[in-house]
Amino acid sequence: MNYLSKYEVPDLGFYSIGIDPSSKPPKFLVLVDGEPEPFRSVDSELEAMAILGEVIKADLDEKVEAGAGTHFLRCLRKEMKDPLWVRMYEQKVH
Repeated sequence: MNYLSKYEVPDLGFYSIGIDPSSKPPKFLVLVDGEPEPFRSVDSELEAMAILGEVIKADLDEKVEAGAGTHFLRCLRKEMKDPLWVRMYEQKVH
């Protein structure tokens, strides 16, 4: 597995986009805590980024609505309404 990008969301987990070098043409995978998401193998990095956003947002919604969300997660959830959240978040973390 070749990783293109890795993100750690505090209080939530690790998310990444990787390339499966064994597939021809190469497929982009969305991974959560190092495990591929079911049916999340796509043809473009942009599509993988969009799916990654959906996966993180769903995890955030679940945790915050369950009352377990920290202040950081509640703030991040508000920020994720912007479709360019991945770039914004990456700039803040790195």
